[in-house]
Amino acid sequence: MSGLAGRRIVVTGASGFLGRALVARLAREGAQVTGIARRSMRLEGVDWVDADLAVPAHGARLTAALQGCRAIVHLAARIPYFEPNVGGALGLLRVLPGGVGRMVLASTVDVYGRLRSLAVDEAHPTEPGTAYGASKLAGEVLARGYCRGRALRLITLRFAQIYGPGAPTTKAIPIFLDRARRGEPLPLYGDGSELRQPLYLDDAVEAIVAALETSAEGIFNIAGPEVASIRAIAGLIRQLAGRPLGLSTQPGRPDRMSLTFDCDRAKQALGFTPRVSLEQGLRACLDAGQDPVGVEATDRAGGRNGHGHPMQAPRTALAVGGAGPAAGSALPELARLDAVAGWYDPKQDFDGVLVPYAVERVARWRAGSHALELGCATGAMTALLARHFPALDVVEGSARYLDAARTALAGTPARMSFHEGLVEAFRPRRRYSDIILAHLLEHVADPVALLRRCREWLEPGGRLHVLVPNAWSVHRLIGAALGIIPDVHGLGERDHQVGHRRVYDPESLQADLRAGGLALHHLEGILLKPLPNQQMAYLGEEVLQLLHRAGDALPLHCAELYAACGPDKESR
Repeated sequence: MSGLAGRRIVVTGASGFLGRALVARLAREGAQVTGIARRSMRLEGVDWVDADLAVPAHGARLTAALQGCRAIVHLAARIPYFEPNVGGALGLLRVLPGGVGRMVLASTVDVYGRLRSLAVDEAHPTEPGTAYGASKLAGEVLARGYCRGRALRLITLRFAQIYGPGAPTTKAIPIFLDRARRGEPLPLYGDGSELRQPLYLDDAVEAIVAALETSAEGIFNIAGPEVASIRAIAGLIRQLAGRPLGLSTQPGRPDRMSLTFDCDRAKQALGFTPRVSLEQGLRACLDAGQDPVGVEATDRAGGRNGHGHPMQAPRTALAVGGAGPAAGSALPELARLDAVAGWYDPKQDFDGVLVPYAVERVARWRAGSHALELGCATGAMTALLARHFPALDVVEGSARYLDAARTALAGTPARMSFHEGLVEAFRPRRRYSDIILAHLLEHVADPVALLRRCREWLEPGGRLHVLVPNAWSVHRLIGAALGIIPDVHGLGERDHQVGHRRVYDPESLQADLRAGGLALHHLEGILLKPLPNQQMAYLGEEVLQLLHRAGDALPLHCAELYAACGPDKESR
């Protein structure tokens, strides 16, 4: 039996990329797991607590969640980095009860800053050059100060880049994989000679498990088993993809450098050796599409690694932000949607502010009186659409969202029909004057196939209304300039959390509409959005109205794109 069985373990940041994989593994090992996150999920064997470590008002619920725990794994981190990360570490340390015997702190090799040698060990000076690295180093210092003089063993794991199915596309490997899935050239900056030592997700989980089971303490580098240049990694992905892929060379960046690490301390003290080779890990990512770590495990890569050890199968199904089900199976996709619904409430997010503006466009371009809304979520848009359409059918894949929509729309005067299931599997019994696809094309696996079906569901003279996030929006331009996202078309952490597979610009949206047999009637932008959602929520109505009007003058850089279209007669 595992040494984790029966142990009470608390994991912060449990709904993140690494956190989801870890809590699933701990639950399978029989541990009593409590996951702390700002937005909880549903996962068998895990108790969830919704809390933000950096918010003092959440101290009481954190205190209650930590009672009786014997070990804590602190993973929580977010953008913007410094204040919430340092505040989160302080918030956690303030409420740690006595009796916690072990703390595993997830840190990063970014604390080293510019490396002075290859194969850097833990004695290398820490001079972080980024806000993220600085926030993590501050967390290390705070944790060491707290644990000193207490009966609390602290293990700090400085992770190299972690990759795997569902990783945010902010680093080279996830960007390469995302472009490979789309059949696009892989972007290479400079000659790509910089070295990397990437760590597969399953191995990152194994390192944390080893830290929980050992009696050692201290700081440990955790990196992958192989060192390879960025160009070599790109070449391996091109080889494994099984399709012709080019390279898009970009000017080199002066801050790019090789990142390789000496991990002997982890091998000697923790008994940890990474087992997933680079080829095995990349193959598993490509096989899994964008499925993130799983709630239910699916074997994607098997066999043994180069040392003869059985390789841990990557966990790839039923989770937030994935690419959908394997062929012929809707269950993982439905569970993924329900997992998103477990932590994301559209009505509480700034995106909800955009809903009235979007419905205003739909009403202006509506063709008739009986509409179909695909992907209604909690029904925020549906309630406004019902003012313009006497009859309205809605389809939603998440049972949780659909239940909320039914409750919210119970008193709506429109004649409504609710359908639970994937929009891809929906088969209507009638045609519609209007079909609304609001924030759906960026989520589905095959947007063109969905558009083709929608074209067939329209009445003669009917109209399709499409709303998607805009890659060229002001806030994405700023995010790319700051390095928060790799480029305006790259997917950031929040994109993955809410299940995005792509981001559109006016040209790519029109291309998909044409491929779906649709003729564009009207295209415009909605709202200039200079700030992320969290900051936009603090702007007053007067400012938002000004930004809305300004968006009419700068549609290319608005937050959203709205397209009204109808069947292209030439494509029939």
